[in-house]
Amino acid sequence: NNKDVSKLISNNLISLTLVDEIGISADEVTLKVRNDFKRPKYADEIKIFINGIYYGIYIVQTTTKTQNELIIKATATNFTNSLKKKKTRSFENIKACELIAKIATENNLNYKCDIDFTFKHLAQTNESDLNLLTRLAKQLNAQFNIKNNTIIFIKTKQENENLPKFTIDIKEAITYSIKHNAKKIYKSTKAIYHDTKENKIKQISYLTGEPQFILQDTFKNEAEAYKIAKSYYELLNKGSITRS
Repeated sequence: NNKDVSKLISNNLISLTLVDEIGISADEVTLKVRNDFKRPKYADEIKIFINGIYYGIYIVQTTTKTQNELIIKATATNFTNSLKKKKTRSFENIKACELIAKIATENNLNYKCDIDFTFKHLAQTNESDLNLLTRLAKQLNAQFNIKNNTIIFIKTKQENENLPKFTIDIKEAITYSIKHNAKKIYKSTKAIYHDTKENKIKQISYLTGEPQFILQDTFKNEAEAYKIAKSYYELLNKGSITRS
């Protein structure tokens, strides 16, 4: 809460674990301190610095006392704010980044967006801003997160092409795991849209072949339907092997 407690924390700290999530999940920090340390309140704000490097703002969610320690868990997203309030409204011919900017302003947040997409019609029916952003991120195959009081809504980086590469000899590893996910792989996707010129419901596919994933929503035009079908294809067929 804008009070420097670095020295007090250092004198009582057992461990600090910081998880940096990619995607919709909020970042999380876990502080373990001595049992007699004063318990912070729910929704208290913590700014994390490690060796002088700033790691962002976290909001206290839970505190747990054991015989020997106090465990403080905090997330980078303040789920107590207005993002969870349900709203009913609609948007016409609005660009994705204009929508993100509007939601950010309404919730006293900053924003970062690089998605080039226009919604011809978008309905928010008894739905929170948080749920709406989560839904749109899935539709557009975008990376959505909230960090440091900023809504981040950006393109998902394919294959992490620009990251540095390192080689680790398996003999140097204390432990390792390779997980194969046997999820169903789709060869194509199909979306339905309304052709206003012919006043007909039509459909368009991205690629061909079975199994095919069919989107349940009806989109405003062919271009929007195709773009969403392409995004869903990429989302559904992300790599099914993870390693640690």
